[in-house]
Amino acid sequence: MNKKVIRLKESDIHRIVKESVNRVLEDIESLKKLTESQDVLQNDSNSLPTFDLQKTYPPISALKDGIYAGYRYANTFELENGKKYYTPYGIRCSKKGCGGLKKFRIEGGQLNSITN
Repeated sequence: MNKKVIRLKESDIHRIVKESVNRVLEDIESLKKLTESQDVLQNDSNSLPTFDLQKTYPPISALKDGIYAGYRYANTFELENGKKYYTPYGIRCSKKGCGGLKKFRIEGGQLNSITN
């Protein structure tokens, strides 16, 4: 392997070392800021209130047996008047993405969609 000899002046070596050290110091400072930001985010997420649908909405079994128009999303059954009920079984869907207002049959606390 042929090695190429290059000649540097002392000022060139000084400049190269200075640039390298400054780059490393900038990287260390960026890591410190990133770690601080991560700690702040971690602390903020730990202090967020939890939202328990089961305690917030009455259970679906509170509705009398019958046919209802409403929306089915997540662990929620929402009547067209806006009243919400908790369902123990969830679906991965948002209110807007679940096909809109539909008819459902409730029998014995069970929610079943009605298909035409």
